[in-house]
Amino acid sequence: MLLERSTLKIGLGRPLKLLHITDSHLTLVDGRDNERKRALDQHLGERDKVENLREQIAYGEEACD
Repeated sequence: MLLERSTLKIGLGRPLKLLHITDSHLTLVDGRDNERKRALDQHLGERDKVENLREQIAYGEEACD
């Protein structure tokens, strides 16, 4: 998991920690997709993608508001 921290000063009364998850690549690939997309999906593995997302959510629940 790659984390990039940013500080925004928007006038809140206290600091607030948020987690923004992007590029999860949770997609379904089937015969309608091109060979490149099918190969990428096989390389990443559906279980790995789901486990990575679960790890990110767990981090957010622990470390963020």
